[in-house]
Amino acid sequence: MSIKSLAKSSGVYLISNVFSMGILFLLIPVLTRYLTPESYAVISMFEAVLAIIVPIVGLNLYGAISVNYYRSNEDIDEFIWNVFLLIVFMSIIVTILFFIFRSQLSGLLGIDVSWLLLIPLLALSKSFIQMLLTIWQVTLRPVFYGLFQSTQITIEILFAVYLVVTVGMAWEGRLEAMVVVNIFFGLLAIAILYKKNLFKVTTRSKHIRDALIFGVPLVLHSIGGWGMNMIDRFFVNSMVSAEAMGVYTVGYQIGMVVFFVTSAFNLAWTPYFFKNLKKAEDEPSVKIWLVKFTYIYAVILLASSIGFGVIAPWFLKFFVGGDFLDAQKYVIWIALGYAFNGMYYMMANYLFYIKKTRLLAYITFLCMIVNIFANYILINKNGAIGAAQATCYSFLLFFILTFILSSRSYKMPWFWWRNA
Repeated sequence: MSIKSLAKSSGVYLISNVFSMGILFLLIPVLTRYLTPESYAVISMFEAVLAIIVPIVGLNLYGAISVNYYRSNEDIDEFIWNVFLLIVFMSIIVTILFFIFRSQLSGLLGIDVSWLLLIPLLALSKSFIQMLLTIWQVTLRPVFYGLFQSTQITIEILFAVYLVVTVGMAWEGRLEAMVVVNIFFGLLAIAILYKKNLFKVTTRSKHIRDALIFGVPLVLHSIGGWGMNMIDRFFVNSMVSAEAMGVYTVGYQIGMVVFFVTSAFNLAWTPYFFKNLKKAEDEPSVKIWLVKFTYIYAVILLASSIGFGVIAPWFLKFFVGGDFLDAQKYVIWIALGYAFNGMYYMMANYLFYIKKTRLLAYITFLCMIVNIFANYILINKNGAIGAAQATCYSFLLFFILTFILSSRSYKMPWFWWRNA
C-alpha cells in the first residue's frame, strides 16, 4: 500500500468514524434534554457492563483473523468458521453464568434482570459485526467497512431518538434501540460472511488452538483496557453520586472525539504498517521512515487534543442541556488520555506483529490496577474530576510501558540520529 493509498483508506475510515461519531453526538443533546443525569447514568452503567462482556465473548479473535490473513490466508475460511464456533460457545457460557447470578448482578449493578440477560446476546451480535468489519479491513475494502458501520449506527440512533422523544420512553428507549439494531446487523454480518464463502464448515483443532493462543491473553488485556475506560464510572457512581456519574459520562463522551480519530487512523495504518514492517527486513530505510512518522503523529495528536480541550467549555454551552454543563471540566483530561491511547496503538502494533500479545495483557492489567488506586485517591481528593485525571495518567503509563516493551521486543531505530 502506497502513501497515497494509506491516505485514501485513512480518509474513508475517518469519514466513516466522524459520521458515526457525529450521529452519536446528535444523540447527546437529545438525551441531555429528555433524560435526567440519573437516567443517563443507567445507560452508562449498561454500556460499561457490555464493554467488559464483548471481549470475553469475542475473545479478541478478530485480531487473530487479521494476523492469519497476512501470514497465511490459504485456509482463512476454515479459520473464520472456527472463530465463529468459539464465539458462539463463549456467549452460551456467559449467558448461563448471567442467569445463575442474575439476582446478585442486578443488585450490584442496578440493572433490571430483563435487561441484564440481554447483554450476552448483544455482545455476541457485536462480535459477529466485528468479524465482518475485520475481513473488510484486511482485504482493504474501507468503503464497505464505512457503509456498514455508518448505516448501523445511523439506524440505531434514529430509532433511539424515536423511542425517547416520540414514544416517550426514557433510558429504556436508548437501550431497546441498541439491542434490536445490533442483533439485526449481527445476523446480517453472518449472512454476508456466508454468502461470500468465508465460512468453510470444517472444525480443526489447529485453528482453534491458534485462535485461543492469540486471543486468550488479550482477554486479560481487554479487561485491563475496560478498567481504564469504564471503571471510573463505578467509582464516581459509588463515591460521588449517580447524578455526577451521568454528567461525567457526557464529558467523557465529548473527550472521546480523540479516540474516534485515532481508531479511524489505526484501521488504515495497521495493514500499511504490517506490510512495511515486513519490507523493512530488507530495507533499513523503511524502519527510519516508520519511526519518523510515529514521532510526527504523536506531536500532532497531543497538540490537537489540548486544543480541543481548550474550546470544549464554549462548545458545550450550545450542545448539552443545562443539567449537564458541568461536563466541560472533564473534557481536556479525557482528550489527553485518548491522545496517549492513540500513541499506544502505534507501539502495540509491533507486539501484534510478532504475536507477543501476552505482554500487552500484562501491561494493561497493571495499568488497570494503577487506575483503580488512582481513581480512589484522586476522587477522594478532587471529586469527580479525579476520575478523569486518573484516566489520563493511566493512559500515559500505558503508552510508556508499551513503548518500552515493544522497543525491546522488536528493534527499531528510535534514536536514528545518533548513527547519522
